[in-house]
Amino acid sequence: MDYEVFCAAVRRLSPVQDEEAIRCWKVFVDECVEHEQFVGFEVTGDAHSEAGRWLEALHAGFCAVKESFSQEVTDALIGLGRESCCLYPGEMMQVAVCLENGVNARQIQVLMETGFLGADDPFSLMPRAEAERQMADRGIIPKSALERGKEKPHRTEHPKTAPRKNGRSLALVPGADRFHRLPEPQAEKEAGKETEAEEIER
Repeated sequence: MDYEVFCAAVRRLSPVQDEEAIRCWKVFVDECVEHEQFVGFEVTGDAHSEAGRWLEALHAGFCAVKESFSQEVTDALIGLGRESCCLYPGEMMQVAVCLENGVNARQIQVLMETGFLGADDPFSLMPRAEAERQMADRGIIPKSALERGKEKPHRTEHPKTAPRKNGRSLALVPGADRFHRLPEPQAEKEAGKETEAEEIER
């Protein structure tokens, strides 16, 4: 992946990012390659191709975050480049968990500097559940955050009803709600009564 392709791909994931924010990640990649920090700890080509592998790895991390978290969290994570908080792909899920729980960029920078975000493999994408567990075990997010989303409210699936002429649809569920249809003339009378009642109330 070259830099232009990376830019376009990042903008698709996070349209709020500008050129400067994305360039920060490229600077990070160039520094890593210069210091011989290669993806998977393995040299496979020249500096240009190694930078391409880095960009691919970062993009894969961004995609994984977007699949598991909100757009807001994705935007915030990619925007960390501006704060000198560029991440290894293996740290991205941990940081996304932190962002979702209100940890700010400055706090994330401290966590990075103190080694709290260390991943066993900096290039392997961590599942969200594992990232949440690690952050809770380290006291960075409350343990109660692990329970969020586990118990989803029970939803009763109602069959779709045809929309009425005014764009609204009936909230009646056959078999669940009790109702009966009025004969046409009676229905018109009832509708007339409702209109009269509304006018009296005014």
